[in-house]
Amino acid sequence: MAEFVFEQNADGTIQKILKDGNPQNTEVRLEQVFSVVTIYFESARHNLAQMNGENDSRSRRRLGMQCFLMSLMGLEAFTNTYFLLRGREQKNSSIERRVNENHGSITKKIESLVKMTFGELLEDQKMLIGQIYQLTQLRHEIVHPKWTPASLEIQSENCIILEGLTENRQAIFEEEKICREALFFCLLVIARVGQISNSQNIEGFLFHWTGFFGLTLDAIVQEVDDCAMEH
Repeated sequence: MAEFVFEQNADGTIQKILKDGNPQNTEVRLEQVFSVVTIYFESARHNLAQMNGENDSRSRRRLGMQCFLMSLMGLEAFTNTYFLLRGREQKNSSIERRVNENHGSITKKIESLVKMTFGELLEDQKMLIGQIYQLTQLRHEIVHPKWTPASLEIQSENCIILEGLTENRQAIFEEEKICREALFFCLLVIARVGQISNSQNIEGFLFHWTGFFGLTLDAIVQEVDDCAMEH
């Protein structure tokens, strides 16, 4: 853990900043740990809202991709931040080691950390893990883009053949549904963690970790159910 020391002048201004005993020559900003997580969900929410009323397909695609990616990055940030705090509270070095492991999928990490921390499953955990796994597979395609060559033949009096094309999977992000689905499934995982941790105020837990004010567990479940009905 990094240790900062602010040495003050008599008038209260800062004379020197030390990090682990070493003077710092640049500005230092220290924030609450939940800010590591909330910025991703705030970004996802902003991009989803911007899609409403946006008619240009390329603009919708750009906003949709950002919402989708920020949602999953927010879930990963929550997993690494929240469970590290719990591991330190419980003085459980195994939890801390698991958080710091970079190999394997986020779904496997969530499963193992939930078991190590709480000793039981989240409500609807199998369904949630399955949904998050599918979303992360799609994220893998977007983060590591490839293209498969395609051609188009227009059959008419004069046959036209166009080559060097591709069927671009990114086009699915022009639809708000998949972006909203990704966001609310990630939020539901966080809400279920709040629930299993015996948080007496799920709305407060969600606001603390995602920046969503007044969002209830019932509202998240309703959004997820609506997405399922649209399939």
